[in-house]
Amino acid sequence: MPHITGYTPTRIMDQEQYRIVSSPQKNAPKKKRTMGLRISSDSTMGGRKYQEDRILVSFDRKDDADYACLCVFDGHGGDQAAMYARDHLWENIKQQNGFFSRNKEEVMKAIRQGFHFTQSEMWKVRPFWPKTASGYASTAGTTVSMAIICGSDMYIAHVGDSRIAIGRQTSKGVEADVLTRDHKPSLPRELDRIHDAGGKVQKKSGVDRVVWTRTKNDHQGPLRRSTTKFEIPFLAVSRSLGKCCVCFLTRCVVLVPTL
Repeated sequence: MPHITGYTPTRIMDQEQYRIVSSPQKNAPKKKRTMGLRISSDSTMGGRKYQEDRILVSFDRKDDADYACLCVFDGHGGDQAAMYARDHLWENIKQQNGFFSRNKEEVMKAIRQGFHFTQSEMWKVRPFWPKTASGYASTAGTTVSMAIICGSDMYIAHVGDSRIAIGRQTSKGVEADVLTRDHKPSLPRELDRIHDAGGKVQKKSGVDRVVWTRTKNDHQGPLRRSTTKFEIPFLAVSRSLGKCCVCFLTRCVVLVPTL
């Protein structure tokens, strides 16, 4: 599992798993505000044969304001969605109208639009991603845990079950306050939304999962009552970026972030 705790924006580092970017500052004013952040990141692969998680730390300047974007992407079903989100989500958010506004509602609207735009662009490249072992189109998806810092403001956006916590100094020492709530299909609000969309939730190995109702991968033509279907307890999160590429998930698993 990946996590971020700090880094200083003194260099550019771009690796397959980690991407830390400090944007160039052309014509920067002599008097400028610096963030003074120290950020580090770490990721553990666990028992898997390959790493599906990605991390982004990006520092940007707009006019006289400094921005930091810290992201963890916990991939599932392959690393393609996590890589795509790492490379494009933050850039897409910055391109949305209102993101650099001083109006916080406009900023949050731009963040949501950035998620939706990234999903639509991801759909276009999905045909080039590896198919599953069963021959189905890619089911790659990713959680997103994003913290955007500008001055004294911090915006939190997340989908899935990767958590964001903040450490606070107390009389007992440093304690962690969790700022996000996991998007799990067992949560009453998420479960109601899935049922309203015509979906199902079943347990597999003791974990509640959204059911994937799928046909044989060689099926062609319209779905009929006689069409053979399989119900697969599939995804253990109720929100994901990229997983919506699987047709059954378009309504049951959504990409709408909680801010």
